[in-house]
Amino acid sequence: MTAGLRLAFWKAVRRTDDPDYFARGFSVGIFVSAYPLSVLHFPLAVGVAFLIRGSKLASMAGAMLSNPVTMGPIFAAGYGLGRVVLPHAAGPVDPSLPWYSGLGWWDVFALFTGCSMLGLTAGVISYYVVRGWVGRLIAVRHARRHRRLEQMRQRAEELIP
Repeated sequence: MTAGLRLAFWKAVRRTDDPDYFARGFSVGIFVSAYPLSVLHFPLAVGVAFLIRGSKLASMAGAMLSNPVTMGPIFAAGYGLGRVVLPHAAGPVDPSLPWYSGLGWWDVFALFTGCSMLGLTAGVISYYVVRGWVGRLIAVRHARRHRRLEQMRQRAEELIP
């Protein structure tokens, strides 16, 4: 990691001692990144993070999951899941046509439904993973700070009888 990214990460983590704050923001970003609204990922992630009082910076980091490399698999999995869940969307697909020419409203609804389910699942999982990880980082930082304070206190007691 470069020094600038490391500094931005630690500033975000140190901003609050509440791991839920950071985890809420990141999970919102993960949830929003599953939607097929590519241009609106960052504004949606920041807006929802603002509403649920999560970290805006972490929400943008979570929204970065959706990039040109991962968009295709995410949307294909969401569409496939939506076609399985919604019975009307499972109509025949003509492989000779371009993929977008055969899409109807049910297909778009299936895409949004499947992506919502994927995003919700990934968001909940990422919330608990990030909450535990940030909680451990904060605990290590507090222990290190306490250890340094004890060392300073001992040195001060040695100097001042």
